[in-house]
Parts: sequence; C-alpha cells; structure tokens
Amino acid sequence: MAGQLDEATETHLLYTALWTRYAALPERWSTATGEIEHGLRWWGGRPEWIESTWYLYHATKDPWYLHAGEMALRDIKRRCWTKCGWAGLHDVHTGELSDRMESFFLGETAKYLFLLFDPSHPLNTWDAPFVFTTEGHPLIIPKRVRPLKTHYKTRPSAEVQPPTPPGTCPQPPAHIPFSISATAARADVFHAASLARLHLRPALQTLQSPIVEFNADHPSISQSNVRSPSNYTYYPWTLPPTLIPHNATSSPIFMRATFDLSFPGTPDPAVESALQRVQYGILVNSMSGLRLGMVREQHKRPDTGRPITLDEHFRVYAISNVALGRDEKVFMSRATIDRFNPLDPFFTRTRDAQNLDLVVDVPSQPMPASRALSSLLQDALGGLGNISDSSIERKVDAEEADNEFSYLSNLFSSFQAFLAAPTPTVASIHSKSSRTPQPTLRHSIAAALPVGPGAAPLPDTSDPNADYSEDDPLVWSTIYIHPNPLCDERLPIDIPKKHQIIVIPRGGCSFSTKLRHIVAYPPDGTSLQLVVIVDFPEFDEARNMNADDSADPPYPDAPPSSSLVQPLLDETQYTPSGLPRPNPIPLIMVSGGEKTMALLQRARRIGVRRRYFFRSQGVKIDNLIVL
Repeated sequence: MAGQLDEATETHLLYTALWTRYAALPERWSTATGEIEHGLRWWGGRPEWIESTWYLYHATKDPWYLHAGEMALRDIKRRCWTKCGWAGLHDVHTGELSDRMESFFLGETAKYLFLLFDPSHPLNTWDAPFVFTTEGHPLIIPKRVRPLKTHYKTRPSAEVQPPTPPGTCPQPPAHIPFSISATAARADVFHAASLARLHLRPALQTLQSPIVEFNADHPSISQSNVRSPSNYTYYPWTLPPTLIPHNATSSPIFMRATFDLSFPGTPDPAVESALQRVQYGILVNSMSGLRLGMVREQHKRPDTGRPITLDEHFRVYAISNVALGRDEKVFMSRATIDRFNPLDPFFTRTRDAQNLDLVVDVPSQPMPASRALSSLLQDALGGLGNISDSSIERKVDAEEADNEFSYLSNLFSSFQAFLAAPTPTVASIHSKSSRTPQPTLRHSIAAALPVGPGAAPLPDTSDPNADYSEDDPLVWSTIYIHPNPLCDERLPIDIPKKHQIIVIPRGGCSFSTKLRHIVAYPPDGTSLQLVVIVDFPEFDEARNMNADDSADPPYPDAPPSSSLVQPLLDETQYTPSGLPRPNPIPLIMVSGGEKTMALLQRARRIGVRRRYFFRSQGVKIDNLIVL
C-alpha cells in the first residue's frame, strides 16, 4: 500500500512457501532455524497473508496469486471445516483443532478470499479511493484528504520519467515472453523455498477431512476439496507446471558464511552476571564460557543498496544463545578483554586508525549565589511564590508587626532577620545545601583522526579511565580557545609556547591553512601538543573532505564508522614563513559546535583515549564495541 511493490512480492513469496510447507501459517517461525519457535504452532484463521494476496493480485493481475489463494482456500476447507463453523488450528503439524472461531475469520479472511475470486464485485471495480478497517469494513476516503494528482502537459520522454507520487503503487512488472506469471519467472523464486526449508516437507498422500464424512453426497464437494493444489516438492513447489517458464532457471542463492567463536570457561567469582541487557544491546562483563555467533556480511551503499566492493565484516547475531537484532551491539570493557592474547588470529584487538575519544574533565557548574538564595526562599515558603529582597523590605514594617501578634507578623519578622544577615558565599551555600561537594565530571567526545601527507601521530600518552578519578588525571591542563577559524591571522608565539591544547572552530579555509598560521615554537612538555578542530552542524552533511574543509564531495567507496569524516591534510605541514615544519602538530576534529566549544572553555584538563575494535581471521567484527 506504500508503493513498494517489489519488496512486497519478495516477502509474499516467503509466506507462500511457509503456507505450502505447513498448509497454514504458524504463529511464530524463525528464519534462523527454519522451525516453529517456542511451540507457537497454532493458526487462528489470521487474514494478513490472504489479505496481502488480494492486494498484490489487484496491483499485478498475476495469476500466481490466484493459485496461492486457491491453495489457501482448499487447505482451510480441508483442515478447518466443522459442523458448526470454521475452527482454528491448534497445531499446524498435527491438524488438531481449537474449539474457537475468531471474528476476523468471517470478517476478513473469508471476505478477502471471496474478493480474490470475484473480479466483478463492486469493491474490485469501484472507481473511488477507499480503505478497509481492521475488521475489513470499507471506508471511503474524503476528497479533502486525498493526495493531489500530478498532471503532465506533454508526454515525458523515455530518459526522463515522471516521479512516482508518494503512496502510489507503481506499474506491475512486465511479463517475460512465453511465460504466464511474472512472479513465477523471477530469478529468485526458489530462494524463498530454500529459506522456508520447503525441501524438508515430506510428500503427502490423500488426506481425509471431516467435510467429506458429513457432506459425501453434496454436489459441491469433490476430491479436489480435500487435497491441496500444491505438489509439495522443491520444484516447482506451489506452482502448477503451466506457470513455469519453458527455460526457467534460478539465480545462485546467496549463502552467508557463519562462524562461531567460543572462549574457555574460567572461574570469575567477582562477576555476578556475565551478560547484561543495556539500551543498545548486550554488555559483556565476563568472557568466561562466552560464545559469539557471527555472520559475514557486506556494507551497502545508502543510495543504491548494493554491496560495497571489498568491504566485508562480521556481525554478531547471537551471544551465548541470546539473539541480537540487526542494529544491536555487543559492548565490552577493556578490563574484560585485557586477559586475552591481543594477537589471537580469531580474536585480534586492533587500534582504530580513524576514530578516538577526546576526554575532558569539567568541574560541575556551581549554583549562582542569587539563584541559591532564591531557591532557599522558595523552599522555606513552601510554594507560596517567589519573594524578592526588595519586596519584603518595602512592604513589611518590623515595629508595626511587633505591636500586633499574628502568625503572619512572626513569619515576616523571621524573613526580615534572614535577609538582614550577610549574604552567604557560593561555597557556603553549597556546603549547607548539599552534603557532598559537586564532583568533577569526565566527558568523552567522539573525534576523528586526519589523513593525508600532513597528518602527524598523536603524542604517546596512556589511555585514561572513562570515569573521573583524582589518581588518574588527564595529561594536558593549559587550553586556549581561539574565537575564529584562524584563516587570516597568525597566532602569537606565546600561545603555542604556553598552551598544550589549541581549540579552533571549523570552516573558512582548509585544515592545512589553519596549521600554517601557528608559528614555530620550541617543542616542550608545556608547549602545544594537540590542535582540536570543532565541527559545526552546517558541516554535518559533508560526506568526504578535500583541501577546502567546507566542500561537499561525493560519497566515498567505504562507509564512515561514525558521523564525523576524517580531515584531509592535503600537504606537508609548513610554518607561516613557508618552511617545512620540523615538528608536525597533531590534529583531531570533534563535533558538537557551540555546545562543545562551551564545554572546552570550562575544561580543566584534556586527554585522548584510543578506540579499539576486534578482527577475526582478518575481518572486522562490526558491532563489537570496546568501551
């Protein structure tokens, strides 16, 4: 109904193969194992597949869907008929019936089967837009909410086709010459049969049905009513021979290579739970006895959906019998994997050459004195409202209030004495309002390493912990924030000489130009160690980088590992005087724009933390993240 006709055809092929295998659709079936999951073997007469068959026949007029509907109709008559109604199947394997007929069976399942075989019905010929409710009742779409049609004054050429309006079903595929069904002529028609394990279905003999016993002399009952039209074979599975093209062939079935990686079991009493479910996947707390089920895949281009050449990776699809979704990830801390050999060919730890984390220690912002005083007053008033110092002094007379005893006068006198006291400092307010001082917070910002002839290695520093600790301080403490992109002026020599970090906003000129405007300085532990370029939202859609960092070249032949692109230093680093720089300056780029700039302005110390990933047999494990 969304216009994705080819995807709907592929999906329907799989469900048709499943119906062929079970003569019904089980409640839950696994593509991984090819079997029914968790004992959910019933079919209660659900209409979705039969409804889809009717929709696809309307969109394509392919006789394939009439044949699929005939198969469903005969199987339902054979297996679900009773004297008092139509029962659901409690077990699609044995044919055991459930003493129940759901309302949607007559309201939808039988209705869509009837419409499939009655082309002259008004609902099949109605020249008006309508939709079915969840119980199969047709509703006319009012004109005021219908999408506008696009009209073309001239017929478009073959090279320039008119765009398909959203929500419009495209033209059905053309029939291949000397064939009857375009669906049957698809090169992947047997892929669905392979995925459904249809070749494991045993050949069935003549099946008996209660409909024969109770209606043996009825003229509408024949032997064909108790036999499915499918021959239950791998070729041509549900198809009658008349629908098979004379030269029918199948394209090769793509088989994804799977690989299981198991780790030895070692006692680890300090770990309570080896696996922990988190927001984006599974957190691994112990490698003892762990088993990773991996499948080998390829990245695909976002524009065409085709695999990218020579870009294969493993994806963890199961971890110790816990299935993972396609977008879920496996997280491991560095302490968890430190005990394993980093050069193991089946589980090799590799430093990420594209990304790292910029680690920043920032003191928590203290509450201003005026805000703290206002907060204390609101707490004391118990929600009576905001009261300022001046308003209390103007409207309250202490002597007049003392002459007349009242609870209100005592309250105002208490507040006047409170306001007359010296204003406490910010530190004393926090010490009274909070039992523990506000700690220093450690933030991690994703950063990208540069490429090109001007890229310089980072200083050799140890990776800090992810959490702040006084015993693990970050290495760099002097930070300079430059307000503009550094494209037209030179920095004074005192800045790189006395600051270990220089922060520059992105834009205006190339990265190499920014570095050229930093004058030469004597290398020292207290001098410049790292230049940080801060990316802004207007550059987020850039896919690649050239000499001008504001350009937007085409998408490269490799997927980015993060939202950041790697800066390109297209030339060897030079000093402002044009001489090759004897000590190249390391550079990284971070995202966040103004928010990151504000965070770095408050930073007390800065460090870098390398990222790692794992390879197995030389292939990267894509969704295994090292924290």
